[in-house]
Formats: sequence, structure tokens, C-alpha cells
Amino acid sequence: MMAGVSFPSKSMLVLCLASRVFSALDTTSQMAPFMAYLEEHGRNYKYGSAEFEERFNIFRSRMKEVDAQNKQQPRLWIAGINEFSDRTEAELEKLRGWHGVAHTADSSNQQQETASSLLEEQALPPDTWMKWSRLSSLRQAPNQKSCGSCWAVASSTVLQAHSEIYNGYAQSRTFSTQELVDCVADPYKCGGDGGCGGATVELAYHYVLHRGLSTSEAVPYQARTAACRVAGQGGLVRKHNSLVSTQEEIGFGGESLNSITKPGIHFGQPGSPGLALGMRAWERLPENNYYALMRAVSDLGPVAVSVAAKDWMDYKSGVFNGCPRNAVIDHAVTLVGYGNQQIGRKYWVVQNSWGPYWGEDGGKIRLLRQDNDDSQCGVDTQPEVGTGCKGGPKNVTVCGHCGILYDSVVPHFK
Repeated sequence: MMAGVSFPSKSMLVLCLASRVFSALDTTSQMAPFMAYLEEHGRNYKYGSAEFEERFNIFRSRMKEVDAQNKQQPRLWIAGINEFSDRTEAELEKLRGWHGVAHTADSSNQQQETASSLLEEQALPPDTWMKWSRLSSLRQAPNQKSCGSCWAVASSTVLQAHSEIYNGYAQSRTFSTQELVDCVADPYKCGGDGGCGGATVELAYHYVLHRGLSTSEAVPYQARTAACRVAGQGGLVRKHNSLVSTQEEIGFGGESLNSITKPGIHFGQPGSPGLALGMRAWERLPENNYYALMRAVSDLGPVAVSVAAKDWMDYKSGVFNGCPRNAVIDHAVTLVGYGNQQIGRKYWVVQNSWGPYWGEDGGKIRLLRQDNDDSQCGVDTQPEVGTGCKGGPKNVTVCGHCGILYDSVVPHFK
């Protein structure tokens, strides 16, 4: 035997060979489900290519995650393979695509106390989600596709729901997600770079109140950022993919960006185009306030909320409790209501924007809800990734599961 060289024993060789055999069997057993998955979702990766191998490895990893979640006992939610199970993390980030809003001041109780909410403390009904789930505008979740437009989708979805609630189905109208994507500029990079690169519900509602908004029939959704078709009049609006001046931005609607992003109510001025749509104001609810969010969705209607959705991809059904406390806000969705399971588990009902085949009940997810949600808090330490405007705070406090209480916006109709 050569000096300094040792050879594996016979038993070690047997174990190594067995490991390789089981690995090959594992790969083979997962190839059939992957091929069926490709056919079901219309994928056309070339067999044997680098992309095929990459997608297969992602799919295998997702299958392991799904299996691990579903083996947990007890568990509140069930995972499943879906149309996102072969997507890279970069592609999934685009799906979430919204990066929230953090104003330049510190997030404090003082801001909550000075917020001029129209909501008063009264007894709340124990269950509200069935009331708004019956709306025709919420029967099926929209699909934002590969455009990071969740902020615009949530904005238009909530507007359409409130139009139906307050005007009746026959007199309700649609609201163009695409116009928001094309026309709402984001010069301070709140939530991203604007359009499919991310923005905020606050900027969207400021635009709608002072500029109005076309119907989705007039400006249909394209899942890409295009030139704004609406004649510009200054302010927070994109003009043929160029941004207006800072002076115009600050003067638009008589509010600065810092004012727009703080909790409180923003009323339309006499003659504001948004008034003709039935929208007299919009409100950012007090930050991390459980009661205010409960009251808004109970009394007024669906609410646009910000959430940390990175861990949602495998969700299939049940009450989701898979978010860490220190959540990074990265997605905007529509809060439909809240409810209570027979076992006593409370939840929020949220409609997502990943199409009707994700999640349960046509594109929805139930998030864990607790009566002390506003004390169940963590710190978002990456606001520049998930919640920051340029020049905003380095971290923000986010409360409730998946940070659902942090940033909530609701329109006030007549």
C-alpha cells in the first residue's frame, strides 16, 4: 500500500454505492411528476438542456418543501405544487414585486395618535369575509403575471369592490390597473422604480383622486410598463416614461410626498376627477393597529394591505402561519375580511394577485390572526428592499402575521 494513502473498506464502498443508487432512484421517481408538471403548465424546456436541469432541481426542492410541511403534526395549512414550483427566486421576487412605503419620519405611536381616521371604536362582528366575498368583483383573483404590479392590482381591485358596494352592481365600474402601471411615477423610489418595477397603493390613490382613472376596458392590462396614454398635467404622473419635476410633484394635489405617505385621510379638492368616480377620499390607516384594520374591512369594505409573501409560494389551503416575526414586506394584496375556524383559530382572508389557481377559493389565502396582533411585532431590517422610499428609515416595526398590520390603505366612497 502506498505511503499516506488509505483505501475505503468494503463496507464503505457498499454504502457509497447504495447512496448513489438511492439518489438515482429518487431522481427517477421525481422525473415523472416533473414531466407531468411541464405538460400541465405548458412549459417547453428542452430535455437535457441547462435550463431543464435547473428547473428540475428547483422542482425537486419544492417537492421536498411541500412534503416536509405536509408531514408536520399538528399543522394549520397544507402546501402544494403549483404553477410557481419551477420558478427561480428572482422570478418569484418579480411576482411579489411591491416594496411598500416608508415615510421619512420615524414610525411611532405619535403618528398613530395624530392619524385622522374616520373609524370609531364600536363592537365588531365576529366574521366578515363572507359579506365581501360575494361581490362579483372578488369572485376570482386577478393575475399580475410577471409584472411587479401587485400595488396597482390591489389598488384597482379594492376600488372596483368599493364601487360595487356603494354604487350597486349595475352602476359599478372597473378601474384600469394598466393606467396605474403606466402613469403613476415614483420619483422617490417608494416600493421600486415605478410601473412593473414596483410602487405603492398610496401613490396610486393620490393619482386616482386628483386625476381620475380609466376603466379596464378602455386601458386593458398588458403586464408590462408602457407609455402613459393620459395627457399629463404635472404631479406624480409619468409622461411618456419621463418623470415630472420635483416642483410639480410637490405641488400636485397640494401635498408633499411625506404628507402622502403618513397615516391619515386625504380628501379630494372641489372638482377633483376622483370625486366623479364616487371616491371622496382615501386613508392610510394607523400603522400596526389591529382594531383600525378590523373596523375598516368590517364597515367600509376590502382594504389594500402590505405583507411579507416570500413564504407563500407553496400555500394550498388552511390557515397560514409560516411567516417569521421579522418579516420583510414585499407584496400588496386585497384584504377581504376576517373569520374564525370552528377549532377557534382566527384568520384574515386575503385575495392574492397570482391568478385563481393558486391558494384556495379562487386565489385566496387565510393568514393567522390573533387579538393581540398589534403586539405580535418584528422589525423589517431591509426597508431598502421591501418597504423604503429614498431617504426613509433604516428599519420599521411590522406587526401581525406576515406584517399585515403595517401599511393598510382604504378608499372612502360616497
